Amino acid sequence: MKKQLVSPLHVLITAVLITVIVLSRYLPHGANFTPVAGIALLSGLLLADRRLALVVPVAGMLLSDLLFAGTYSVGVMLVVYLSFTLPVFWARKNWAMHLGLTGKLAWLGEGVLKGLAATVAFYLLSNLAVFVFTPMYTKSLSGLLQCYINALPFVRPILAANLIYAIAACGVVAAVPLTFKVVRKTV
Repeated sequence: MKKQLVSPLHVLITAVLITVIVLSRYLPHGANFTPVAGIALLSGLLLADRRLALVVPVAGMLLSDLLFAGTYSVGVMLVVYLSFTLPVFWARKNWAMHLGLTGKLAWLGEGVLKGLAATVAFYLLSNLAVFVFTPMYTKSLSGLLQCYINALPFVRPILAANLIYAIAACGVVAAVPLTFKVVRKTV
């Protein structure tokens, strides 16, 4: 069987989405208010090749960290990047249908559910990584709880960004479904 190459359209979409992540982390924005999870979701919705879709959040985060944010604990960085790949895997799962949400507004339910899931996953994973890979907290149950408690003030802007951008990603795909079917199938 002949191996198929990635289409130029998919490479262009990947490059654009990575650029948006990098710019969104560089340009002025509210603390912890970026579209990374929403763009990861959009890459999973648009790109037929899941490997290419996974490149989007990882490359966007890595490039923006190296260019602007600097590096931090490698363990924490890896877990943060991992957390941003999860929406790629969730992208084509129909969660809203399982809750009875169907019809023209199912995309809204999908965006809300996936934005919430991205927030919870990021909160749990990134703070567990901070606890495990940094000396900030005593390595005990009370240290872990303190880590999660101290991170609570950061959840609100992350939740707001994830909801807005996940709903936008699902809405864009729902608004022009034929265009995105063609994009996904282009090889």
